Amino acid sequence: GLALRWTMDRIAKVAALAATANNWATVVEVANTIEHDALEALSLALAPWPSDLRIAPLEWFFPQPQPQLSLARTLHAQRCSLFARQIHRLTRSPFAANLETLCLSECRMHTEGVLAIAESPYLTRLTRLTLHKCCVTDEGLRALTDSTLLVSLRELDVRSNELTKVGIRHLANSPHLAHLTTLELSGNAVRCEGTRALAESPHVGPLHTLDLAGCQIGYDGAQALAGSMNLSCLTSLSLARNSIGHAGIIALA
Repeated sequence: GLALRWTMDRIAKVAALAATANNWATVVEVANTIEHDALEALSLALAPWPSDLRIAPLEWFFPQPQPQLSLARTLHAQRCSLFARQIHRLTRSPFAANLETLCLSECRMHTEGVLAIAESPYLTRLTRLTLHKCCVTDEGLRALTDSTLLVSLRELDVRSNELTKVGIRHLANSPHLAHLTTLELSGNAVRCEGTRALAESPHVGPLHTLDLAGCQIGYDGAQALAGSMNLSCLTSLSLARNSIGHAGIIALA
């Protein structure tokens, strides 16, 4: 009928759009106005769009995940009161199954929220996970480390959390670490012992980027990195605010 024709006309217009951030706003508007059973056709029209442009607006996942979320490939949430219960709803929703990037910042999710992510049956396509200032503890990192989630992840960002050398040591011992190309740990108490565990890990070979800024690694930590035979693929190493001294700089040169 007329409703179906109207829906298909709107989807056809989306298919003709260039993949730009401005046009994504039009896609969101269309997705919010068509029937849910037409979302699959809209998804096909969006197939050429790059994942980094297909960003979920807040109403697609908060307070409850909506069917439109299946169109998104990227979800950013910053200071939006995403607590553990909302994280649990998100990670248990089949609408989240197409997400490739999940970036959460200052969401106060604590260990319960991290466990929900680690145990999600739907987040199997994630290649990038950011949990910045999310109160992640060693227990939470252990859950992520042991999860099959890390098999698909290529980038893990857990900056400015509550991690210590204990959690970092567990991560360093995990075979899943071998899938990562980017590991961002700045602002955690990694210290020399955690740094040495990473440097000696047989699983860090694929790492291209390692961020240990402000991790209290000191000269001994810098020396451990300098002597590592396992970090041969590194192209970016951040060690700011670590008091490694002139000798540490020379060791790394």
